[in-house]
Order: sequence, then structure tokens, then C-alpha cells
Amino acid sequence: MKKFTLFLATVLMCIVSVFGFAACSVSISLDGSDSVSDFTADTKEDSFELLDDFFEETLDGLNATVTYKTDGELQYTEYVDGENSYFETKDGIKVYCFVKDGFYYQATDAQTTEEDGSVYAQRYYYTTDSANEEHYDSDAKSYYEQNHCFFMSDFEFLKVIPEEGGTFNAHTHIETKDSKSTASFTFDYSGAAGTSMGTLNVSATSEEGKVKRVTITKNDLTETRSSVIVIDLVYGNAQVEIPDVAAWDREAAEEAARLAANETAIETRDEFFAETTSQSNIAVTVKVNDNPYYVESIANGLEKIVYPTCTVYTFSEETDDETNYYYVFDSEDSKYYLLNDNDVYDSNVFVYYHNGIRVFDELGTQGAAFECKVENDQLTFTVKLGEQTLATLTAVRENGKVVSATCVANNEDGTSTTTYAFEYGTAVVEKPNIADYEDGSFHELDPDEE
Repeated sequence: MKKFTLFLATVLMCIVSVFGFAACSVSISLDGSDSVSDFTADTKEDSFELLDDFFEETLDGLNATVTYKTDGELQYTEYVDGENSYFETKDGIKVYCFVKDGFYYQATDAQTTEEDGSVYAQRYYYTTDSANEEHYDSDAKSYYEQNHCFFMSDFEFLKVIPEEGGTFNAHTHIETKDSKSTASFTFDYSGAAGTSMGTLNVSATSEEGKVKRVTITKNDLTETRSSVIVIDLVYGNAQVEIPDVAAWDREAAEEAARLAANETAIETRDEFFAETTSQSNIAVTVKVNDNPYYVESIANGLEKIVYPTCTVYTFSEETDDETNYYYVFDSEDSKYYLLNDNDVYDSNVFVYYHNGIRVFDELGTQGAAFECKVENDQLTFTVKLGEQTLATLTAVRENGKVVSATCVANNEDGTSTTTYAFEYGTAVVEKPNIADYEDGSFHELDPDEE
């Protein structure tokens, strides 16, 4: 009786499907143990209905690990455990989708590693929990739905293919043998002749209603290239650990406080040096571990830096149409100048301050903490990373002007000490005659000379 009921249900399913699909065929053994069913479609709507039906049982209470590859290269791995999931890209970005206390969450945990090994974390999330004012978003459930079972987004994208002019063909083949079922699905699309829509093929296999592999082949006529996407699903081993977004908030608050304290420390230091950095005539003698490093002189709108082996000048000249900025290099072996090379010019202006006093400021974006204290015209500026002191800058001021400064820096190679001695009103700088210097500036070629 049960076998007859199964046979009747299969026949009825085929009869109903005739109204929606171009063709349906069913064959079944007399004892009802084995069967073969085929469904085909030749319209966009019916093709995607077959696709949705093929994935329906897969997505019901899914627990699977999904790998997504493009042309053989892994793009991301997704872990789905019921209503919770996350995927991790090849670049280490993690996107979480989960439901907690009845509220929907979509969270992103991204980390970037720089060439120097510094790691920057960027964490943010959205939730439908209106009590969480900072992260509440009325579209949070939509974000969740877009990223939960992210591997299915390709199929949603396929559904935007225009129906007009193209051809659609889909086929589902189901076999049941010894009470075990296997199935395959194919979908083919071809753009209309004379258009750039190209072709698209989807093929998928399943066992016991669970999709095991999907292959998507795209041929893009606009770029005359093809790509192959392979999606594999392994069931029953996925574990999703919901991130502690409350801890994210605490860490973000601590980071904001650190950055604010750093900004205050820098402002205090810059104010201490303000009268010094505004001087139009100043000479600064710089030594490293008591060895001469350079002497920087500023006078008459010119800057001159004398190193042991070369001299560098920076200055600007006004013309009727623009201001030109010069960098001039002078040594025994080489004499040249660069005109309007902003990067080189900027890095050689106020060297003693920008590349000396402020040299550790960029560590503030890499986790370092700054502290600045001023007492009785004496400044102490410290740079710490955790419990390690990376640098300590001390400076002494008289009558509003800094007269000396010392920076002690600690690194894996040891300790180095840089000293700065300031003199006011004694600097003499003359503009160099660059008539015989090589012009090393970048010049765009005249089209007529190419």
C-alpha cells in the first residue's frame, strides 16, 4: 500500500508540474523501490523555480562547511549552522550573521597587516535591537539575509538576467535506487545574437536532497573571457562561534580614548614648540649618540641642511602664474635639483621637527600611547607600546623658545640618543646658483616630440 501511495504521489507531482514546466517524465519500478524523474524548463521563471526547488532541502536547517573557488583559487570559506553563519575571505575578513535573543545581527571583523607587521583591526556590526542605539539599523535583518548562506548570493544575482532576447533551459534529473536518491541540475543561458550578454552554465549534484557541488561557468563577451566558480558543501561539521560584540564595543571605546589622549599629548607638545617652529631665523644642530648628524639653518625664506657628505636646500619662488618649489642637492659627486616634486620638497622642510621631534607620531595609529607633561618650561613626551617605552623626548624652553631637546629611542638594536641645540637670529642662508646643476625634475613629453 505504501509503495502504491509513493507511486501515486510521484505521478501527481508530474501532472501538476506540466502546468509550470515544459516537460516532465517519471518512470518507476513495479515494486516502487526505484524511480527516475526528469523536469525541464525553457523560461526564466520556470528555470529558477527548478533551481529553488533543487536547493530547498539543502537550506532547511543547514549545517555545512562551504568552499567557494574561482578558477581554482579559494575566495572564501563559509560555515553555516542553522540560523548562524560566518564566512572568511582569503584576505582574512570575517563576516558573521547570527540571531541572539530574537534580534538579527550582521558583524564584520576585518584585520589588515602592513608590511612592517602592524595589524589594524576594524570591527563593526548592525542589529535590529533598538535598545542598542549605537548599532541599531532598521535594515539589519536585510543585511543578515544578504550575507547568511552567502554562497547562495550568486544564484540570486543570476535572477537579474534580463529575460528578453535570451534563451533559458533548465533540467532536473532525480534517481532513487535502493531507497537512496541522487539528483543533478543544469541551467543554461545564452544571450541574444548581437548582444554582449554571453553564456552561463550552472551544474549541480545532490545526494539525499543535499547539494554537494555546484559549478558555474561564465563567458563574458564584453571582456572576451570566461571564469569557472566551484562551490563544495561538506555537511555536519560546521561550528559557528558568535562573536562577543559587547567586547568589541569596550575595545572600541578604549581605542577611542587612547587616540584622544594621543591627540591631546601631541597638541601639548606642539604648543610647547610653537614659538620655535614659527621663527624665521633659526639654526638647529643635531647629533646622534654625540656624533654630528646635520645642521639645519632657516633664514630669508630659505632652508639649508648640511650633512657630513652633502648639502640640501629647499626654497620657493613666486612667478606671475604660480609658486615653484625647489629641492637642491649638492655633493662632491652629484649636483641636481627637483622642481615641484611635492613629496621630496615636503620631506626636507623643517627636517629637525617633522622628521625628528615628530618622528614617532605615526606610531599612534599602530597602538602606541603618548603622554606629554610640561612643568616649569620643561617638557617630557613619552611614547609607549604596552609596557615598553619606545621613546622619550625632553625639551627645555627659555623665554618661550626651546633651547635644547633630547630624544632617547629604544629598539631591538639598542638605545640611541638624538640631541637638538637651537640658536636664534644667527642663521645665514644664501640661495644656491643652480645654473650648472642637472635638472632631475619630471617633465611630461611634448606630444610632438614623442
